[in-house]
Amino acid sequence: MDIINKGDYVLTDQEVIEYMQEVAADKGQDLMSITTNQFTAILQQTQRRFFEHSNMILDNNTGDILDYNIIYNLVDLYIFLCMSYNKVVSTYGFSCLCGIEYMTLESYGGYNINSKQFNLYKRLKNTREDYIKNKLVDSSNVVGAIAVANNEYKWTSPDTGSSTTINIIGGAELPSMIEALNNKGLSVPTIPNNAITTDNAVNSYQ
Repeated sequence: MDIINKGDYVLTDQEVIEYMQEVAADKGQDLMSITTNQFTAILQQTQRRFFEHSNMILDNNTGDILDYNIIYNLVDLYIFLCMSYNKVVSTYGFSCLCGIEYMTLESYGGYNINSKQFNLYKRLKNTREDYIKNKLVDSSNVVGAIAVANNEYKWTSPDTGSSTTINIIGGAELPSMIEALNNKGLSVPTIPNNAITTDNAVNSYQ
């Protein structure tokens, strides 16, 4: 897929992926096994390689506003990379790839719901939430995933109200808990007196 096609300059998603793979390989690493921080560093390096000059993502007709066809292509690529290499989607990560300031992307959440900016913001946030849901199924660190979800999306158990304490659950209870969470049911079965705080769980999860 062409990410950028400006007549005399064409950049494909495959070029970007191959570049990131080469950067990781040069460090004796691979994109699947590296940490999120290492992955983010490679995103930053990729941005400097392909998108450092702002005109790469600007509309040719105006020269001073973003070309959202290109931005949407980039967010599709970023999400694909995260899903392919098991990395959590984040506004900050996308900022590192595309070069748009993190706080600018965050501000898109306050735009009109029909705007391109808001749709971009929701795409990132919704994909991140779906990733965390899937992590509940796939991860051995279920508690960490729940803690992150509770902290960011307020998936709070009715028993804890607004508390940020998440209790460790038993393996037999996991299927019903996952079903409840996926349906936005907020009941999380717990084992008393065996709790982990959000801060500790988040650190472990990351």
